[in-house]
Amino acid sequence: RAIKEMVLNKWQRRWAIMKRDAKFCRQTTQMIDRVDDSYTKPLLKESSKTASRMIEFITGHCNLRYHCLNRGQVEDDKCRLCNMEFEFEDPEHLLWTCPRLNEMTIELFGYSRPEGLVPYYKLKAFVELPLVSRLMNYRP
Repeated sequence: RAIKEMVLNKWQRRWAIMKRDAKFCRQTTQMIDRVDDSYTKPLLKESSKTASRMIEFITGHCNLRYHCLNRGQVEDDKCRLCNMEFEFEDPEHLLWTCPRLNEMTIELFGYSRPEGLVPYYKLKAFVELPLVSRLMNYRP
């Protein structure tokens, strides 16, 4: 038990450093603010397809335009749903600022962005929304 706590504390300190230093795990640390097994336990129970989709969304390594632009697969990273100027299509935008998904976001998360950890089951419901799923299934 003491070893497990020591490892967890070390991991938590490392996570806090990555969260502070925006060049490491930027999107993941925005979604998951601390080391917590409330994401790993449900992920391990999912099918490989669902687990993969969730990990892609949480990390931002998916077929949303921001990541595709970084890989040189598309010409711009503008959101295909709202086409807003200065808003790139990434998980953060879809969850919190995309006007086309605003109603669904409010339904799932309420009127304000949750402090800390976004609940896994709510995030999963968001990723499974047809509009979001369609964007993530895009192949440039």
